[in-house]
Amino acid sequence: MTVRAENPSDVDRLLFEAYNRGDLDAMVSLYRPDCRLVTRDGVQDGPEAARAFLGGLVALKGKVTWSEAYAVPAGDTAMVSSRWSVAFKDADGSARTLAGTSVVVVRKDAAGWRYLIDHPFGGGAG
Repeated sequence: MTVRAENPSDVDRLLFEAYNRGDLDAMVSLYRPDCRLVTRDGVQDGPEAARAFLGGLVALKGKVTWSEAYAVPAGDTAMVSSRWSVAFKDADGSARTLAGTSVVVVRKDAAGWRYLIDHPFGGGAG
């Protein structure tokens, strides 16, 4: 499934809603071909890197909650930040939570607003 963000604030919301549905294809559709993703393993390039990273998160079968911290548009580019938290269970059934504050750069193109740079922990991890 492909989703379309009509404004900068939609990108994170659509990503998190797709995560809660387990819809990896919709999540990856929000990444530009020239995207960069900052992970704990370093900077990764392209939608396939995003798919690999996001696929690991989807495999947790967690539930994400979020709130937008800010969106600052400048023409066809914007900086957006969201606070997020994913609740999931470990393999042994123990409840776990992964949380952070993202800092992302999104850019508008023919497919809508999409991630150019995604740094899920850019504002710090909780």
